[in-house]
Amino acid sequence: MRKDQIFVLMLVVLLPLTGCFDGGGIGDADAQDPSSGDETSSSDTMVTMPSVMTISIDEGQTQMITLNGTTLLLETVHKQDGSGYWRTNQYNVEMSMTCDNGFSMDRFWLDGGNNEYLPNLPDVECDIEMNTQPANSETPQTATILTFSEAILSGIE
Repeated sequence: MRKDQIFVLMLVVLLPLTGCFDGGGIGDADAQDPSSGDETSSSDTMVTMPSVMTISIDEGQTQMITLNGTTLLLETVHKQDGSGYWRTNQYNVEMSMTCDNGFSMDRFWLDGGNNEYLPNLPDVECDIEMNTQPANSETPQTATILTFSEAILSGIE
């Protein structure tokens, strides 16, 4: 009988030390919403991931995009140099833009990695031609891969 009492005493003392129990006692079980398979906590914050897009443009070619209500942030520029090596953010991209309201920009340049947005306007549809040949050059643009993230435009009130 004495051995049973010692065993129970040892069990009561040692079991909480094993980590099997929180020590909070009965009734402290974690409840989960049965309608959701995801684990959540009350301190979760909503994180919105930006929409990321890439455009690949062959050597000597251009790419036309149309924007209306959103703009694009040029994240990275990958260009092939004269030796065939790909370089990142060491070049700029020449572009032209024409908007439905008559606004246009004949030539402008964006550099990847410098937090530069395309300069289109909210609520105006704009066509943007990318990778145009430099004005004072007979050499066409090299192959280019552009990475953009998208942002919604709104006017300043």
